[in-house]
Amino acid sequence: FPPKRGCVSDRPTLLCMAAFDERRKGLRVLVEAFTLLKRDAPDAVLRLSGRLPEEVRREVIDPLPEPVKRDIETLGTGAIADLPRLYREASVTVVPSMWEAYGMAVVESWASGTPVVATNHGGLPELVRDARLGRMFEPLTDGQETRNARGLAGAIVEALALARDPTTGNRCREEAERFSWERLGPQYESLYSI
Repeated sequence: FPPKRGCVSDRPTLLCMAAFDERRKGLRVLVEAFTLLKRDAPDAVLRLSGRLPEEVRREVIDPLPEPVKRDIETLGTGAIADLPRLYREASVTVVPSMWEAYGMAVVESWASGTPVVATNHGGLPELVRDARLGRMFEPLTDGQETRNARGLAGAIVEALALARDPTTGNRCREEAERFSWERLGPQYESLYSI
């Protein structure tokens, strides 16, 4: 996960990587938030990487207004080797999931120098503790999926401002290094050697 160097795109680019057929991953709220975001950032792009069955696409994306729909890129599942590039090309990585135990996408995004937006639920708040690295939004539910599109859209706007700060990429990278094997490995080894 080499970090990005400078601005990758003039267009605000959001990345979400998930199994979009799982409702808890938050595709519906993300698309609704993206629709709201397009009012203030008409040049924004949403890139979806992951499993997106045709029936879910027809339900969630096809009914959208054309100016919104044309700026949603569905990338499919791709290859693991593509992940670092996708994170580097994004302005912000969005993790609108409920019930995430850890959130590897958050750490991978930071390793690439990209700030995040995540749901204040499950294990995600344990990662996104520093407002200089990303934003959290309240799910307003404890159900299967959040419906707080306005909260998510607001968090994305704030995270896009972070992405424009030239110091954010280095801070994100430094935070990701806290989770490297070089740092955590010896701690695990000492735990098990007792």
